[in-house]
Amino acid sequence: MQFFDRLFQHRSVVRTLCLLPLILYLLFFQAISLNVNYVAYDDTHVLQIIEQWQKSANWHEKLDWLTVGFPEHRIVFTRSVVLISYWLTGHVNLKSLMMISNGLWIGQLGILFLIFQKIPSSSPSRSLPFAYFIPVCWILLCVHSFENIFWGTSSLGNFGLLFFVMMAGYFYATPSTLPRLFLALLFSLFATFTYGNGLVTLLIGGFLLVLMQRKKMAGITAGAFAATMLLYSLTRAHASPSGLDLTNPSSYGHAVTCFLAFIGSSINVDVYAPSNLAVWGSVAWGAVLLGGILWLLLKALDLKNFGLKIRHFQVTVKMNEVQFFTLFLLLFICLTALGVVYKRAEGDGLIGMFKGRYRMYPTWLLVVGYLLLIHWLRDSKKWLLPLTIGLSVVFNLLILYYAVAPAVNNRRAAVVQEFNSMYNDDLLGLKMFDLTGEDFRQIQRLYQPNLFFETTPETAMPKEPFLLDSVYFKGDILTIDYHKDFIRPTRDFDDGAYIMLQSSKHTYMAAGTQRPLPLKTFIRRGWYWDKGFTASMHRASVAPGTYEILVLIRNNGQNKLFDTRRKVTF
Repeated sequence: MQFFDRLFQHRSVVRTLCLLPLILYLLFFQAISLNVNYVAYDDTHVLQIIEQWQKSANWHEKLDWLTVGFPEHRIVFTRSVVLISYWLTGHVNLKSLMMISNGLWIGQLGILFLIFQKIPSSSPSRSLPFAYFIPVCWILLCVHSFENIFWGTSSLGNFGLLFFVMMAGYFYATPSTLPRLFLALLFSLFATFTYGNGLVTLLIGGFLLVLMQRKKMAGITAGAFAATMLLYSLTRAHASPSGLDLTNPSSYGHAVTCFLAFIGSSINVDVYAPSNLAVWGSVAWGAVLLGGILWLLLKALDLKNFGLKIRHFQVTVKMNEVQFFTLFLLLFICLTALGVVYKRAEGDGLIGMFKGRYRMYPTWLLVVGYLLLIHWLRDSKKWLLPLTIGLSVVFNLLILYYAVAPAVNNRRAAVVQEFNSMYNDDLLGLKMFDLTGEDFRQIQRLYQPNLFFETTPETAMPKEPFLLDSVYFKGDILTIDYHKDFIRPTRDFDDGAYIMLQSSKHTYMAAGTQRPLPLKTFIRRGWYWDKGFTASMHRASVAPGTYEILVLIRNNGQNKLFDTRRKVTF
């Protein structure tokens, strides 16, 4: 332990260990991010605000379009950033929006550092060493939520919400003056009109003020909540999907399991292909993590005069700013988890608790647990610092390893969606969002995606033979497999394999999904990608007809088209 004590006393070592996860995060972002739409049409739908704003006859209509539900969320912040970006540059760059979003996520480190500085050392004569902040950096800057990292508009809502919530939580936890309370209320308002669950920020803040016995401030917060609710009710909302059936007693056991899986999903590093062990491990870890955090918070409660009569029961809350801040985040995470369970558990089950847009919340819970742990033990335990640094580094790197492949595959799928939407006006995805092909192309001109196809798909190219391993339907899904050769990205991550289905009337594209090699192989040989690829298309997304199957291999930024000598009928 003396070695680690001496090592972490060097400022250069500590700063390097704090900067390394940031460098990895930025390299991950730069390598994979593209100015293309996400694999849903949410970006396209949100970008309609530009035309809606321009065509509005008055400010009342403009504000109505700015605040209308999406579907039940009020994404005012997202739409405002999109409009400002368009006003400043004359177009919208989705990658720039991603940079703003990720800047807000990274910016949380500044707030956490302010809270970290309030944790006292075990020695009254000095503060807690800065080295104890290293695990916070490695935990927060993991890439578990890679879907949000590369999601042009929706990441503004998801990451923006959490930044505003954390800012509000910081000022609620330290409301020494009325100006600080007004800042808390302001960020609560921002959170409310950034995403739907931001509305509970005011409720949690008011609850904290009651615990602090700041009655005047709690009353002001209650008034602000009432005003915000009135403002919220004046804006248009779309109907939310049906939720959990609370009249069925069996739903409650399922809800508890899903709730624990949600808050414990940080342990599930391979979120797109979780094993049963990982799924149920998340449930167990959620119970352990939540129980540990509650135990650490309950230590701040002082029970006095506990007797058989209720009038003899008295609870004294002895929490400091760090504990109030962590309680604020814990309540926000738990209330959000309950909302997700109500909304998703019925249809999606346990697997639905691991969606990419949710994985920031279990990451937050790890940060909460760590802050409470070092607040309790401080630097009295010499083993705590090397252990937590080691665990946080391994946690970060494991998630990075498992996130690269699905993040790359998602980006290729986004490129494919751009292709299919441009060249197939009857595409099912467009119909689901009430878009025509011309609507899509008009919106696409706003962000001018960086695509590797700039001419029509009918352009003649030499077609060398390419022998696939298998082509088959499994239910309504066409699956195409090829597992002979390594296909490694060279120039950037839009390099890879793409399947093209071509008929006399339609041309569709599907991305070749690549898998990572097993972790032990990667460590031993330094190779990440497995051989070959798999591509799939759903019957509903393809117009009826007979299609030639072509393979487009993109290598070092150059396209080469191959003929598989196979046909398929939809």
